[in-house]
Amino acid sequence: MSACGLIRAAERSTIGVNDADEVIEHILEHYAPANPKIDRTDGISLEFADWRFNLRASNTEPLLRLNIETRADLQAVQAHVKQLEEQIYFLNNQKG
Repeated sequence: MSACGLIRAAERSTIGVNDADEVIEHILEHYAPANPKIDRTDGISLEFADWRFNLRASNTEPLLRLNIETRADLQAVQAHVKQLEEQIYFLNNQKG
């Protein structure tokens, strides 16, 4: 998804977790079968045909920071945020 010329719908979320690295790895395993473009520069960034997200641990607090972007589709952003937040809360409560 190129940064040039796109109108974006985006949302950010901060979620408290017990083990950020473990949650990130579970999320990566969940989405890997969809064969996204993966970048591990800052947490994990997964890019799909029409949306992408970055999930990274805070350096100072037990939090995950979630950023999601789509191609100008606010409803899709909200649906992806809801799905990812539910997965993170579920994974976090398994350990916690």
